[in-house]
Amino acid sequence: MTNNNPAKFAFFYLLSLISLISLAMATGSIIFQIINKYVVDVLNELRGTYSSSSLRFSISSIIISAPIFYYVSHLINKSLHSGELEKDSQIRKWLSYLILLISFIVMSGWFVGIIFNFLDGELTLKFILKAITAVAIAGTVFSYYFYDLKRKEVLGKKDRVVLIYSSVTALVVLVTLVSAFIFVESPKDARLRKIDNETLLRLSNVDNSISEYYRLNNQIPAELRELLNESNTLVQEKNLYSPGSNEFFAYSVIEDTKYRICANFYLSNKDTDDDYRYSYLKQEWLHDAGEQCFERRVDDISALMKEELIR
Repeated sequence: MTNNNPAKFAFFYLLSLISLISLAMATGSIIFQIINKYVVDVLNELRGTYSSSSLRFSISSIIISAPIFYYVSHLINKSLHSGELEKDSQIRKWLSYLILLISFIVMSGWFVGIIFNFLDGELTLKFILKAITAVAIAGTVFSYYFYDLKRKEVLGKKDRVVLIYSSVTALVVLVTLVSAFIFVESPKDARLRKIDNETLLRLSNVDNSISEYYRLNNQIPAELRELLNESNTLVQEKNLYSPGSNEFFAYSVIEDTKYRICANFYLSNKDTDDDYRYSYLKQEWLHDAGEQCFERRVDDISALMKEELIR
């Protein structure tokens, strides 16, 4: 039987290329995030911190790309076995080498990033673990396709090496995916975390607005609504509300330059090493679950000078 449908097999190989790159990168990313979770750098740099957002994206990529890759690979090998796709077909050779070329480019970029981070001060242990992961993934991809191209007999022959490759890699991907689900927050908690982070953003906005109000009026507002009465509104009204309710944040004046503001949170942020986008807020607004009150002092030079005079 001869290859009479080159367009179909071109589609198969290109689809396997796209799904392979997605699958390999997602698997590596999950392992990298697990490494970041357990090998914590005291510098806590953004690129080396654990991110559940990256983990969720990688889980999504594997769920979509893994079935596509293994199914298309099965169809290709089935076609080789039946003779519908010839071993020496130009489509097979050209696209297999194209897969190797693009995989090499992608993996090279991956290795460049790993080495750069190490030279830029990343922990040696992190570098070693990530390098081993990258070498293992790249070695698996390249060795499989080089072997596949060098196979002498494919017609009517089920190759045991191909079966081993498929079974072992599928098992590794499955274990990696299950491991990721152990670490990642549930969709419910992820939504609650976003609501809490929005609460932090609004509290920070109110805090800055109160400092600006003090600069303009030489006193802090008696109530939050006064922030809306300025000729140039200092804060949007929505930022005075807790995201989960229609009530203003609880607010009270303690002294001339000091006040208390309270908000409700669904989760604690004290035991998380994630959400690096909000790390600057976390440092100032550590909280447990439930209602939390923060005592804040206006951030203004004139306020500091006034305090010094009082002392």
